[in-house]
Amino acid sequence: QISYQYAKMGASLALVARREQSLNEVADRARQLGSPDVLAIPADVSRADECKRFVDETVDHFGR
Repeated sequence: QISYQYAKMGASLALVARREQSLNEVADRARQLGSPDVLAIPADVSRADECKRFVDETVDHFGR
């Protein structure tokens, strides 16, 4: 997965998925691979309100 490649390069990640358990598994693996900061947000990206929430939480967390 692309998130794992970025984690190996030491990138901070904002992850989104509908299934919270799978999302947390990916987040945990990304941390193990070297990502210093992983934000995992359960959301359905087919819904505009949840996309906005994901973006807002990401900006709040990372400050950009």
